[in-house]
Amino acid sequence: YKNYPRMKREYLDAMQSESITAMEMEEARQQALAEGHAEGLAKGHAEGLKEGERQKALETARKMTAENCERSLILKVTGITEEDLDSLS
Repeated sequence: YKNYPRMKREYLDAMQSESITAMEMEEARQQALAEGHAEGLAKGHAEGLKEGERQKALETARKMTAENCERSLILKVTGITEEDLDSLS
């Protein structure tokens, strides 16, 4: 029993170390989740903007087609592909 205080101290130190490690792991997990969420939002926002720009270009192409604009002008002004323009007809 002479070593009991030392053993108790070592045990408590080990438990505290495990507790700190678990807390650090949870903090890292929470941070990773937050970063992943922020990255996902940014990517979704960028994709939404890109799709909105594409839809606007297609709408402009529809209007230009209705006004009998030249095909080459429609492609140049809107930046859409020939396949996209063909799909509007």
